Amino acid sequence: ILALIGMAAVLYYLNNSFSELNLLGDIKMLVILFSGIFLMGIVITWISTYFATSRFLNLKTDELYY
Repeated sequence: ILALIGMAAVLYYLNNSFSELNLLGDIKMLVILFSGIFLMGIVITWISTYFATSRFLNLKTDELYY
């Protein structure tokens, strides 16, 4: 969510500084872009959590406290 806020601030600044670029003109594309970034963040978090928890769940008790 912080990355989305930062990207929105940069896009807003660039749109005001260089109005000929019209970066905020296509709202549908911005929604798709922001949604994609948000979903990729969730997927990356889910995958890393899965691997981390499966590693610790497969350890024996002696290996866990080593």
